Amino acid sequence: PTDDARSTIFDQYGVSVLGKKSGDVMIDVSILDREYDEQIATYTHELTHCVDCYNNIAENEEWKNIYNQIYENYKDTGLLTDYSFTDPAEFLAENISEFYANDTYSPQYNPNDLKAVTIEVNGEEITLYDYLEKLLKGEYEYKYN
Repeated sequence: PTDDARSTIFDQYGVSVLGKKSGDVMIDVSILDREYDEQIATYTHELTHCVDCYNNIAENEEWKNIYNQIYENYKDTGLLTDYSFTDPAEFLAENISEFYANDTYSPQYNPNDLKAVTIEVNGEEITLYDYLEKLLKGEYEYKYN
């Protein structure tokens, strides 16, 4: 984010503009030269960045710990997209997209891959899929700073 706490992501996959101070959010995937289902995956990815902007999930120490565990143990396995290992925020957005994927999505997204990744949270082993499911149901509390 820049000094005005605004983050802009613009590349071949989509655009997302987040403004923490102003509350502005804009997602535009109409520029994509992709199939409809891939646009849905991209929209989900960018929407996750918006949710993260307001809830600060990727900046939370527990999430950073999960990212580091998976980076260390699964980075070169091919189970998760290479882009997900960019940083904790991209890891969140990519894997939420994968969580919601179905067989009509791009082959890079397969929710079963999330079930093959295990992490340790609060002394218990859990799959990344189950963790994300609980996160999405609000069972893990992340507060905006």
